[in-house]
Amino acid sequence: MLKLAIFIFFLFVNLQSFSQLKLIENNFQAVTEASLMKMLRAQGAEKGFAIVIETATGKIMAFSGKKFSGQKFVTDSALINTPFEPGGLMTPISLAVLLEDKKIKIDDTIKINNGFERIGNTLVKDNRKNNKSSLSFEQVVATSSNVGIAKAVWNNYQSTPNLFLNSVNTYLLKENLLNDKSKLINYSFGNQFKTFPFAILSFYNGIANNGKRIELSFQPIKTERAFINNNTSGQIKKCLQAVCFGQGTAANSFSDIPLSSLAGKTATTVNIDKSTTVSFIGFFPFDQPLYTCMILIKNKKISPYTYSADVAAPVFKEIVKSYLENK
Repeated sequence: MLKLAIFIFFLFVNLQSFSQLKLIENNFQAVTEASLMKMLRAQGAEKGFAIVIETATGKIMAFSGKKFSGQKFVTDSALINTPFEPGGLMTPISLAVLLEDKKIKIDDTIKINNGFERIGNTLVKDNRKNNKSSLSFEQVVATSSNVGIAKAVWNNYQSTPNLFLNSVNTYLLKENLLNDKSKLINYSFGNQFKTFPFAILSFYNGIANNGKRIELSFQPIKTERAFINNNTSGQIKKCLQAVCFGQGTAANSFSDIPLSSLAGKTATTVNIDKSTTVSFIGFFPFDQPLYTCMILIKNKKISPYTYSADVAAPVFKEIVKSYLENK
C-alpha cells in the first residue's frame, strides 16, 4: 500500500507539473499572438513574427507569424525562414569577436565624435542623435552606436579582416560573409548583408544560456559552447540589460518593468522603399533566463512609428509582463 501511495503521489506531482507546463505554453501562445497582432494592426504593418523559446533547450514555446493579405492579416510563417538585414542586432556579435580576441575590455572607451565620423573610406553615423564624444563599449551596445562598433572593428581588423569575418561566420552558423576589407565597416553594424532569424536568435540565446549555444530551427540541435572565454556571455548580457534601462535605446519601453526582469537588443533597418524593418531579441528573467524571444516586423512606409523601441520592444514587453503576472 505504501508503494502504491508513493506511486500515486509522484504521478500526481508529475501530472501537476505537466499541467502547469501546458498552461505556461498556452499562455505564451495566446499573449504572443495577441501582442503581435495588436502591434501589426496599430502600425498597418506589412508582416511580422514573434517567437518564444525555452532558453535551456531551444524548445519553441510560442510562435505567431502574420502578413497582410486581402484586406486582413493571415497566418504566414515564411518570414522566420527569410534572410533579413540584422542592423543593430549585429553590434553585440561584433563585440563578442572583439572580446574573444582580447582586443578590448568592456569598460574601455572609444571616441565617437558625436556619432558621425569617417572610418576608412566609409562615412558612418549613428541612427539616434548622440552628443557624446566617447562611449564605453557597454554604452556602444546600449545606444546602438554604429560609429563606436565600426571604429573598434576597423582599428583592430583592417589588416586582417578574415579574422573578424571568420568569427562572425561561425556565430551566424556559417553565414558566408565575403572576405572583403571594404565590407568590414558595414558588416560590423549589420548593414549590406543578410542572415537568417534562427541563426541570430541562436547567438542571443547562447548569451542568455551562459554561453551554451543551441543551433535553432523548428527542431533544435545542440552544439558546443559558443565562446572561448567564460566571461564573454556575461559581459554581453550586461550590455543587453543596459539597452533596456538608463540611456539605452529601449529604456522608455521598459520604464515600468523591474531591472531584474529582462535584457535585449533593438534593431531598425531602412528598406529600399524607405520603410523600416524592426526587430528585438530579448530574454527573461535577467539573472537566470528561462525564455528567449524574437520579434521582427516589416513596417510600411506610412506606418506611424519607425523604430524598434516603439514597435518590436512593446511586443516583447507584453510577453514579459504576462509571464511576471502568471508565474
